[in-house]
Amino acid sequence: MMKKLRYLTLSENTINEPIPSHFGKLKNVNVRELQLDYKKFYGNIPMEIGLLSNLEHLWLPVNSLHGTIPTEIGILESLKALVLSDDQVTGQSPLEIGTLSNLEWLWFDSNQWTRNVQSKLKKWNIWFFSILEID
Repeated sequence: MMKKLRYLTLSENTINEPIPSHFGKLKNVNVRELQLDYKKFYGNIPMEIGLLSNLEHLWLPVNSLHGTIPTEIGILESLKALVLSDDQVTGQSPLEIGTLSNLEWLWFDSNQWTRNVQSKLKKWNIWFFSILEID
């Protein structure tokens, strides 16, 4: 039954905890879209997200996520949309994001970056790009 799960949306719920690292176990069910937006998720983005090899859309905006983006994001070769706006993500964006050749939608605004993300992405053909940077 779970092998057919393609979309997992937990939007606008009252969940108030870190993103569970066991979401990485969804790699065996071919999840294409993971929406964890408009919640009360807090803490770091778990590196196990990188195990979702077929993931095309990762929506994590408007939570209380902090820390850095795990470098394992760069493993998600099928990723087309990455949305991390209105969180509290800090530090440097991982250079591995530059390996995501299928990325079309990147929304990073309202976070606290210390590396110029936009200069790393100029070569891409991104359909939508929104970012607020702090150098």
